[in-house]
Amino acid sequence: MYFQLIETPVSALTEPAAALHYRGEALANAGHYEMALEQFQQVLEQQPTCQTAWVFQAVLLLHLERYEEALMSCDQALALCNSNSEAWLFRGVALQRLKRYQQAYESYNLALRNADALAQSV
Repeated sequence: MYFQLIETPVSALTEPAAALHYRGEALANAGHYEMALEQFQQVLEQQPTCQTAWVFQAVLLLHLERYEEALMSCDQALALCNSNSEAWLFRGVALQRLKRYQQAYESYNLALRNADALAQSV
């Protein structure tokens, strides 16, 4: 399932932001993407450096076929942490949907490279 990202633990969020995060995750898992998106937008208003919220927002925007916005959300997550493999992965998905195949391929490669580095460090 898309909604099991690990880059930024929810425990690092403030209590109100964590509640919004959990509510957004539950709504997303139930298929209520617009409502979930609103929750993650509120998380980002409170904590704009939360990588996980940027990636969740990107995934929701992909579900809503808002590919340019999804790409921008991934780029925000990557500006915070260039090794976020989920951000690279979903950036690739957004680029693929935008028919920017070479860039998508490059993003997928970076997702794999970063995931390999993470696995080897464990």
